[in-house]
Amino acid sequence: MKNCSIVPILGMAISLALPSFSQDQKAVDPEVRQQIEALFTKFREAFNKHDPSAVAALYTGNAMRSDSYGPDVDVGQQAIQKSYADMLSSMPGELVGKVVEVYPIGNDMCVITKDSEGAQWKGYKTWICNRDADTWKIRMEYVN
Repeated sequence: MKNCSIVPILGMAISLALPSFSQDQKAVDPEVRQQIEALFTKFREAFNKHDPSAVAALYTGNAMRSDSYGPDVDVGQQAIQKSYADMLSSMPGELVGKVVEVYPIGNDMCVITKDSEGAQWKGYKTWICNRDADTWKIRMEYVN
């Protein structure tokens, strides 16, 4: 499902993240940081294998995804899988990047990554991740 406005989602992400910027980075448990790094590694591997179903499996069932290139918002794993299928069919380069920061937001984590995909794209992603049983999943993503 696609909505026409990114403003409410962006506003929500910013309002959730701002209070955490004042918190000390050391407040994130090193084990949690490793788990978030492992999530990013799985994301990168699935992306580079051009496997949209594996990418979508890293998101929660009701996840939201948007980027700065358009007003559409993908809601749910199925919409995110379709979005990545479309994207990966036209992106020959390899995704490289790293987790830059991890901030706690209550029980969730705000994750900022710096990525590039060949010569086509360089930028940052912001994820809001939450725990799903014994693993972390992406609940919200904004790509700039």
